[in-house]
Amino acid sequence: MPPTNRARGLDISHHRPVKDWGALLHAPERPVIVGIKATEGMKFTDPKLIEHRKGFRDNPFLLGVYYHFARSGNVFDQAKRFMEKVGPLESNERLCLDLEVSPASSQERALDWVDAFYHELM
Repeated sequence: MPPTNRARGLDISHHRPVKDWGALLHAPERPVIVGIKATEGMKFTDPKLIEHRKGFRDNPFLLGVYYHFARSGNVFDQAKRFMEKVGPLESNERLCLDLEVSPASSQERALDWVDAFYHELM
């Protein structure tokens, strides 16, 4: 039996779009957290970002998390671009970093990169 004290979440992007927000909202195991891909590196903006943001905002989910998929390169430029593409947040929305591959050459540099990214968001 799965644990009952965990929030259900859904990761959406142009690869895994939401086609029917109403059905998702009324599903027996509906997610309370929706992760929405926004940007990746310096060149990619998810083509479904605006559509997904509208779908999220039009439905009463608890929390929306816009995420940036980190790539190697200038950390400050990536953070600024991410914030620019997402725009102003609603009270139930947050920003997040998706770090699957180190954007730096060592573990210590990767931690410095992540720290610099988050400081730029503040």
